[in-house]
Amino acid sequence: MGDGKKEKMGAKEKKNGMTMQEKKILRAEVVIIIAIIAAIIMANVLNTGTGENEKHEKWSEPADLNGKTFVCVTGSAYVKNIQENFPDSDIIYVQDWADEDLSVVYKKADALIKEESSVIAMKDEYPELCNMPQEIGVLDSRMCTPKTELGNRLVEELNEYIAALEESGEMEALYEKWEYPDEAPDHVETPPMETQSKGVLRVVTVLDWPPLCYQNGKNACGYLIDLTVRFCAKYGYEPEFDYMDYASALAGFEVGKYDLLCYGMVYREEASEKMNFTESLHGEPLYVVIHKDNYAYAEQGETVPAGENGFSAFVRKMQKSFIKNFVTEDRWRMLLSGLGVTVALSLLSGLFGTFLGALLCAMRRSKNSYAVAFARIYIKLIQGIPIMVLLMILYYIVFSKANMGAFAVCVVGFSLDFAAYVSEIFRSGIEAIPAGQQRAAMALGFTRMQSFRQVVLPQATVRILPVYIGQFISMVKMTSVAGYISVQDLTKMSDIIRSRTYEAFFPLILSAIVYFMVAWILTLGLRIMKNKVDPATRSREVKGVTVNAAEG
Repeated sequence: MGDGKKEKMGAKEKKNGMTMQEKKILRAEVVIIIAIIAAIIMANVLNTGTGENEKHEKWSEPADLNGKTFVCVTGSAYVKNIQENFPDSDIIYVQDWADEDLSVVYKKADALIKEESSVIAMKDEYPELCNMPQEIGVLDSRMCTPKTELGNRLVEELNEYIAALEESGEMEALYEKWEYPDEAPDHVETPPMETQSKGVLRVVTVLDWPPLCYQNGKNACGYLIDLTVRFCAKYGYEPEFDYMDYASALAGFEVGKYDLLCYGMVYREEASEKMNFTESLHGEPLYVVIHKDNYAYAEQGETVPAGENGFSAFVRKMQKSFIKNFVTEDRWRMLLSGLGVTVALSLLSGLFGTFLGALLCAMRRSKNSYAVAFARIYIKLIQGIPIMVLLMILYYIVFSKANMGAFAVCVVGFSLDFAAYVSEIFRSGIEAIPAGQQRAAMALGFTRMQSFRQVVLPQATVRILPVYIGQFISMVKMTSVAGYISVQDLTKMSDIIRSRTYEAFFPLILSAIVYFMVAWILTLGLRIMKNKVDPATRSREVKGVTVNAAEG
């Protein structure tokens, strides 16, 4: 009788696949997560100080920076400028312009180089930074075409179009239209085609350089985007734009995936052997940017209103930052769109990768030596290649000529990678079941397939699922590199927002929280699935009484 009551209580405790103990643990996890977020915020508050008692090295002119540390975006034209003007200096490489600025703000680097339009935008976003007034060069922006028949014709047509715009004065007017992004239009208008269509023009650009190329909400905007659209309308091309980071854009252009690199490229002799450069599209003076603490003639000003303490200043700063990062230009929609892409990519890759992993597992366990050899080579090869390298090989080499979108390539890449690990998880789980159980089932009249499906597989699934869940969550986190081949996932959208706001706190923290929540929700779903298939935890009917095996 006592056992019966215990069984009923166990069944009552368990609801929606979770026991009371699991619910208590879940509540404890929520409390710990909130505590971690609070600790991060407090760390940011404590890190917001005036630094009045700190001693700083003072520099008065660019020559003083020789031998110091510069920060620069990988592959940018400023590398050569730094090497020529500051030969004894070290260079730290980062992935985007926002990281470049933040490196100097947080004094990870001593200085950077920036053109005039970016200096103006920087001063609004980072009052801690200033530029030395001495010019150290000129940034001469151009676009590029490949050394092909189409590319050679394109550069001639572009130069002809640029010359006509400069002669009429439209070139300067077009730049002035986009010079101040906050006052510029929120989209690029597409003029009607002026001649017979010559076909599609594949264009790649990087939306991280206002006012040349940037993103406003869901729209690609900027001087070079507008110029390219107008050129295509006049000369009969139908532009198809791809948006990605600079390194990926350059890689895709070099392997022939694109016909036009629509970005502020600087002419270099060695690069001209592989690509055509247009005539100059825009020229701007270059300046050295440093922290105000290190500038001998900086006007520090008052950064915190009188009577406002560190915490209230932090709150005010967070409110302003939140509005700028998520409300302005409806940027929250960008993150929501990126979240949808991340979830879809994760689920599709998990589904196809699981099926492929099961097939590879069957091949590993087969008696055909060629099937075993193929599966082993596949698993070793995929496990030995970093996922980002695999994606770039697929996108820029294997499917470079195929009419296959970047999202589809990502699904293929993550599925291939996931399958290699899942197949080994499946195999180890199956082989953990004693072979004698299947032989005993066959002795009772089961076929080999029936004994596997009804005896081995249910027990193996219980062993497989915990490890499978961990691998699936790892795959979800790995999708953050999808932006390298122009997929606008959650991480990529966060990077685009950072490139517009020049702020890191909210985009990065929110991205981390969203990734965690996605992984957490998927983990809970898989845990419930595990409880449903595990004989030790699922409920069963015994003479009309519901028994919770875990409690009974």
